[in-house]
Amino acid sequence: MTVCVYDNPSTMAREAWQDGRLIAKISAKLMCAKGFDGFSGMPFMLNCGREFESGKIRGDANAMIEKDSQ
Repeated sequence: MTVCVYDNPSTMAREAWQDGRLIAKISAKLMCAKGFDGFSGMPFMLNCGREFESGKIRGDANAMIEKDSQ
């Protein structure tokens, strides 16, 4: 299993990826909102820093590549 969190500058969202599938995301605009401190239903893997760092990848970047279905 490969996983990563990507602060995607194209979508302006923090995205969580696992084995070629986008499994969770949160918008940079919400993350940057004054007083935002997460929420009870927020996937834990998205809680990897308060600042949106455009282009930053945490984990294995290969997690964003869809695996062959063979």
